[in-house]
Amino acid sequence: MTYFRSLDFDQKAALAEKCKTSVRYLTKQATLINTGKDKSLFRPSICTAIEVFSSGEITRKDLRPDDWSDIWLELIEV
Repeated sequence: MTYFRSLDFDQKAALAEKCKTSVRYLTKQATLINTGKDKSLFRPSICTAIEVFSSGEITRKDLRPDDWSDIWLELIEV
């Protein structure tokens, strides 16, 4: 989540608002991902919003590395 850490507070707040969540939630989840915790799972709807509003800098695959293919079948390359 280098992208998220690179944002200033106003940019984080804008991203959180667009994603219909809070800066606190985004920060907590980003921290958990960075420490490799199992509970670092963003809600699928938030993952999609983050991917869209970060212009693909952060992808759904990045945010849900262990189960993205179970959630977003359209991302599986066949």
